[in-house]
Amino acid sequence: MSEIQPAQPAPAANQGPEIDALCAALAAAADVSVSTIYGEVALTEAIHSGDFNIWASGVERLDTLGRKVVELVMSDDRFPKNAQFQLRSPGGDLPFYPTQVGTYLIRRTMDCGSPGEAIGWLLRILQAQNASGRIVEALWGVPVAEEIELRENLSIWPVTSLKDGPFKMLLLGQHQGIKDDLVLSPLTMVFPRSVLAFRTELTRVIAPVGATDLPPALSQATANAIEEQMQEITDLLTVVGPRVALSAAITFEFDDPDLHYLGSLLLGRRARLVEVMPLRPTSFHPVLDPIEARELVAIFTELPQTLRKRLRVALNRLSLAQRRFKMGDKAIDLAIALESLLGGNENNEVTHKVTTRAAHLLGGTNGQRLRNRDVVHATYGYRSKMVHNGEEPSGNKTIDGELMSANEIIDAAVGVCVEVIKKIIRLRGIPDWKPFDIQQG
Repeated sequence: MSEIQPAQPAPAANQGPEIDALCAALAAAADVSVSTIYGEVALTEAIHSGDFNIWASGVERLDTLGRKVVELVMSDDRFPKNAQFQLRSPGGDLPFYPTQVGTYLIRRTMDCGSPGEAIGWLLRILQAQNASGRIVEALWGVPVAEEIELRENLSIWPVTSLKDGPFKMLLLGQHQGIKDDLVLSPLTMVFPRSVLAFRTELTRVIAPVGATDLPPALSQATANAIEEQMQEITDLLTVVGPRVALSAAITFEFDDPDLHYLGSLLLGRRARLVEVMPLRPTSFHPVLDPIEARELVAIFTELPQTLRKRLRVALNRLSLAQRRFKMGDKAIDLAIALESLLGGNENNEVTHKVTTRAAHLLGGTNGQRLRNRDVVHATYGYRSKMVHNGEEPSGNKTIDGELMSANEIIDAAVGVCVEVIKKIIRLRGIPDWKPFDIQQG
């Protein structure tokens, strides 16, 4: 069985006919044009075109040229023979050598303008070992003015702080390919304005394909825990505003520029399932308050798992209520959110229990308590009519002496729900309702 030959340091560009042939092939490929129904188009423009006919012609030509470059790479003594290599990341292990290096070398040559630099890039990649980087998750509805460190290894940045590449261009609306729409929904009216980033370390990012003695670059348990924490933080940011905070896409960004370039070509993006899309764009949400965000994240992440699970039910329902179109559906979600935290285990009448506990828990002046009580009571009334009779909220109700429309009451109930969630987080627990109810009389 033949042994794998490792990548060798790059000699001078004039040391051998194969080297000259590879450089010449890359230079020629980077300068070709593509025949299209519109005439000749430069290859570098064609593969980034938004016109399907031009893009398809460019990709086909690039693939043909790439196969010829692979043959030259395999005859070049600087590159490993009898080997296949993969890039390992939290998103999976993806083979790239030798089958795809031809197209990648041509792309690199077009981007940097130098065949020699492109060859040097591939040689450096093949010798890479461990690497650092970030799992990044683009968010709708959470604009930030600057980077905010939420906790150790976890920050939220403006999209503009990402490294240059296809993922950043996609989030900024500068599409690189024919199929680069994030999703067909009202959210396409705006682009994500921030990314949640979790820093982590990877091992053996470049490794032989089929190696059985290597642990994952990042263990599955660690990757799952990181993404679960990122989802929790996204849910939590719903109450800092309030706002609708939604995941748009997830990818991995390497710190090393060479690995970042390879990753931008090889790694894709994925998305979490969003069950209910908002019918209004998220661009109206305020810039994230860094002080409150840090405070709530610091407390929330230290809470017991059982309490965090109950809070996430409330946070999820609060988010759904803000995404819904129909007032009755909003009322149902808000009632679930409030009841999950204020309902307790008693069997007595739920509406009175939740209404009075919300008012007493939030406190304030007598007028504020009365208003919060009336808002929650009216919301439960809307919820009951929707569930039992199929009736949508309509008309006006008197709230602490003020006539309010159903829409205004539901908006006020969102505010009450937000404050209840934040109060329980800051209390670091749900009150013991038996003494609480007696003390508040």
